[in-house]
Amino acid sequence: MKSFLPIFILLLLFHSIILAQNNPLTKGADNGYAWISLSQPINKLIDYKRNYLSLILDNQKLQKLSGAQLPALFNCDKEILALQKDTESNSIDLDIIIGLLDEFYSDKNNLIIPVLGAYCYCIKNLAGTDKTELKNYRQELINYSKE
Repeated sequence: MKSFLPIFILLLLFHSIILAQNNPLTKGADNGYAWISLSQPINKLIDYKRNYLSLILDNQKLQKLSGAQLPALFNCDKEILALQKDTESNSIDLDIIIGLLDEFYSDKNNLIIPVLGAYCYCIKNLAGTDKTELKNYRQELINYSKE
């Protein structure tokens, strides 16, 4: 339980930062409004987006380990495995994903999509998912977010 306290405190900090934005949550999950609010850091020495994405991915891993079911739409394990097998993907890190997320959320229509969905979109894109399939996945994410 002690290890969850720092994660809780950091998530609480991020939520307090994003409260000034409109609609920072979609179905209880942080979305693009929350993501873009991190572009205006309070402290220039802290990489908010990197820390935030790390926390989200760690939380997702903990949920999987505890048996919690995330929406199937946020499952991109197959693409992650494909990237891990690709020798060229060794250079892919959080900074690349952050850049892709920034690009994804630069489209205002994507702002309602939860960060985990945007993350999976970026992973699928990196893994070479067919453009039509990627477009359909994005539409599924938008439909999910509007429900």
